[in-house]
Amino acid sequence: MDTRINELIHSLLRSQGGPNETYECPVCNGVLHLKFSSFTRRGKNIAGVNIYCPTCNINIMADYALKQLPPWIKQ
Repeated sequence: MDTRINELIHSLLRSQGGPNETYECPVCNGVLHLKFSSFTRRGKNIAGVNIYCPTCNINIMADYALKQLPPWIKQ
């Protein structure tokens, strides 16, 4: 995963306010779509993130184990 996308995801997961649905793609400057979800796996809180840019065809799904989920993630 591009480090700029990873840094964006980490900053959003630390924020208390909800994220926008779209951002500027750091790779091609197109539209970067983000979708967040949450679930529990083996007793751990997991934030699932789907990242998609139709311009440069990035499509990434990533899971982040967190001690506490941000309040804006729908459970």
